[in-house]
Amino acid sequence: MSSAQAFEPDYRRFVRSSHDMLAVASLEGRFLWLNDAWSSLGWSQEELLARPFMDFVHPDDVAATAAELSNLAEGNPAVGFINRYRTQAGSWRYLEWNSWVEGEHVYAHARDVTQLRQMLATARRQVETLELAEEMGNFGHWVVDLDTQNLQWSPNVFRIHGYEPGSFEPTLENGIDAYHPDDRERVQRYVETAMGEKTGWDFRLRLIRADGEERLVHAVGKVETDDSEERNVTGIFGVFQDITERERMVLERYAELEQFAYAAAHDLQAPLRTMMGFLELLEDELGETTSPDVQEYLTRLSRTATRMRSLVSELYRYAKVVGRDTSTAPVDLREVVRAVLQEREADLRSAGAEVHESGLPSVLGAAGPLSSVFANLVDNAIKYRDPDRPLRLDITAKPDDAHILVEVTDNGVGFDAAHAQRVFGLFKQLDPAGPHGGMGVGLALCKKVMQRHGGTISAEPRPGEGTTFRLRFPRAAAS
Repeated sequence: MSSAQAFEPDYRRFVRSSHDMLAVASLEGRFLWLNDAWSSLGWSQEELLARPFMDFVHPDDVAATAAELSNLAEGNPAVGFINRYRTQAGSWRYLEWNSWVEGEHVYAHARDVTQLRQMLATARRQVETLELAEEMGNFGHWVVDLDTQNLQWSPNVFRIHGYEPGSFEPTLENGIDAYHPDDRERVQRYVETAMGEKTGWDFRLRLIRADGEERLVHAVGKVETDDSEERNVTGIFGVFQDITERERMVLERYAELEQFAYAAAHDLQAPLRTMMGFLELLEDELGETTSPDVQEYLTRLSRTATRMRSLVSELYRYAKVVGRDTSTAPVDLREVVRAVLQEREADLRSAGAEVHESGLPSVLGAAGPLSSVFANLVDNAIKYRDPDRPLRLDITAKPDDAHILVEVTDNGVGFDAAHAQRVFGLFKQLDPAGPHGGMGVGLALCKKVMQRHGGTISAEPRPGEGTTFRLRFPRAAAS
């Protein structure tokens, strides 16, 4: 005889110690036997056995429970029936029943699903809240399971595409095909790169709705990987937003800002020129007969008017650059930098500059504003060079897993690292009375342009040795 045949388990103890509620009842509605799990309701077994079990059923569930009991009496098992039972403390617990009849007895297995129902209700509320937020924010979310090739869209993704929610079963292919024909290859490349490099993407491209309307969408995606050493990609998920109206409003506001700045530059400079003209006439009229004090006053007035005219001009330049359209298109940074250097060839030559550029990538962005960024950095290198040595300027791409990183390094005078953030503020100057001049606009402009490209700019100054400016573009900006 084998050991398995010789072993006889203690079924009574096994059944009594089960965490699920087990019961035997009569068809007349009374419990005949209960296991120990029923103590979770707070009643003693004596109290439960002494009364009809309908006394413990929620009043709203009595009719359904009676109907289920009649169904059992006819020989039909109950599977997944749910009703509420009162606890000794007066609260209600949801019990899920699987029951059947043998002879005159009902054998029942009940499981407390109160917490599960609460979790499901919470999850439903969260999903409904998310869907409401997506509809208000005009965005949606999607998930791709690569094992099954199953793609799920939230209801608002359907709406953004111009379809009724759930009107068809989306696939990754028709999701990509919904983009503008000129953008589809780029989207496909984002997906392939994300899966190959186990990264994500962040882009703004054109979508063609079901009715043929072109919209601008912002898509952010990430990959899911398994726990293996290879980190195999198992899925892709992301958020998808229609930003057409928002971008239109942004462009309108920037246009208004540019118009205001233009008006300020035009309308304010006219009286400034008049004032400066009268100052010159006044100086000529007074000639050398004026006292030193009056001459000093006139000099200060002239200097202040000149500075104000420069400030107004710089404000206009700032508004004009940051107000440009930054719709995404491939921009070869190498060509941008070379054009900037060519425009400043004479200044670089007079500074004895040695310039090196290498490895500059292409990014998605707007060529005009990006040209302004590099122009300002090159101008700063020329302006703040060390007069005791030839200028050296290095513009190179650097390895960085998280970003597309471009560094602009000079060997100029540098500045105190404590001011590394302050230099990017509008009209913030480290040495307003210093010999280099400037209005504190150039680096603020660089920061604004980089922000509009989803990137950042930072400075690492080395007093007396130079400065390195780091431009970080999002990895998905590679074209």
